[in-house]
Amino acid sequence: LGMNLTEVLALFQAQFPHQPSVVRFSEKDPLSVPYCLVCEKLGVELRFSPLTQVLKLIRVFGVSAAEYQYSGTLISSPHTSATYLSVHSSFGPTTVGEYTEKRDFLLAYPGITFRFSKPSKSISKALSLDEMVLVGFHVFISDDDTSSLIASDPSPSSPVVANP
Repeated sequence: LGMNLTEVLALFQAQFPHQPSVVRFSEKDPLSVPYCLVCEKLGVELRFSPLTQVLKLIRVFGVSAAEYQYSGTLISSPHTSATYLSVHSSFGPTTVGEYTEKRDFLLAYPGITFRFSKPSKSISKALSLDEMVLVGFHVFISDDDTSSLIASDPSPSSPVVANP
């Protein structure tokens, strides 16, 4: 977090030379829609401020694609499925969390927000926190105003292949 787009592109291409990644931005509104570096295979999206092109948020949507740690704590890996209970026991108590319109459950800590969902195989129609599995998370600088970056779902019309 805090690196500029050029630095991140160079680092990403050096670390993952065989992983296709795409930079997305809005041609219509380049100064208000975040720039995004997306790597589907790794399940990550890096969002940059449209004005400063500084990395403001990391969105992980493929929690089983790689091993993810936060401050030395294992969150998930290809061999470990994180649940609400495992995240709560690792990170401790926080606010009660909230349900989204899509019936996902968000659990927020300073600098990270976890998104849980009910497994599709679940028979129960009731939502139970102990059944919720981690489906993604956002990492951000907690004193920044990143709520607009988390809430926004940029669908820019101009993808540029950064590493074919």
